[in-house]
Amino acid sequence: MSNEVLGSSTFLVTPSVNGLDVLLNGGGIPSMTADITANRPAAGTVGRLFLDTTTNTFYRDNGTTWDAVTASTSVTGTTNQITVTSGVVALAANPILPGTAAFRPPVGTTAQRSGTPTAGDTRWNSTTVTAEEFNGTFWKPQGIVLQMVTGTIAAATGTSTIPLDNTTPLVTEGTQIWTQAFTPLSATSRIVISFALSHSNSSNANTNILAIFAGSTNICSTAERGAANNGVASLAMHESYSPGSTAAITFSARFGGTAGTWYVNQTNAATLGGAMVSAYTITEYA
Repeated sequence: MSNEVLGSSTFLVTPSVNGLDVLLNGGGIPSMTADITANRPAAGTVGRLFLDTTTNTFYRDNGTTWDAVTASTSVTGTTNQITVTSGVVALAANPILPGTAAFRPPVGTTAQRSGTPTAGDTRWNSTTVTAEEFNGTFWKPQGIVLQMVTGTIAAATGTSTIPLDNTTPLVTEGTQIWTQAFTPLSATSRIVISFALSHSNSSNANTNILAIFAGSTNICSTAERGAANNGVASLAMHESYSPGSTAAITFSARFGGTAGTWYVNQTNAATLGGAMVSAYTITEYA
């Protein structure tokens, strides 16, 4: 006879009792025997187990009778939620999540994105505070807007010129009043640049000209003349641009007059306590 430990219990193992293989618990009570049905002992010791080798059935002694130990719980699946196949529990194909409150995808910063994403991967980006999905090429914010950048245009003044003729304004003409680096997420997206600004010129005989550039390429221009000397007028711009690649782009705006002194977000004197500041928005759409 020897001691054997199984889990947190200690058992006494003896080769046989009346010719039967026996397992005794720590108190010396036979816990399991195995034999044919005809050799099953009479019930009377609570907790004993008997393996009936005739029927391949386990029985438990309840102190009075032998109870067959059978599976009392079956696991079944739920359509579009859980499948059970050969005892394996798994998510069903094309699952429909139950409930009415919310579903929470993985949450992480931009730096915590998977290094080997698969098209269709979805997560919540805590850096940009948006839901995003990997489309096979890049992480795309869900919805039509891929990204948006904004900035302000401060007051400026100068005498640089941009000719009002049949030539395209050049990146060397006028004075730069704002610049913004921008990296498209998609080569086939549309980038829309929008802004408006207040301006004036020392003479209403002169025309102020505004030109927008992607790198050194002019993508749009507009011109306007004020109603009076040093009078305030407004220039607005709303231009769509196709990047053609995902290479970084530097957008900029240049301002100049045909002559005289021009002013942006002010007149010939400080205006509105410096509060005349306008903003630009660069938005990339899928």
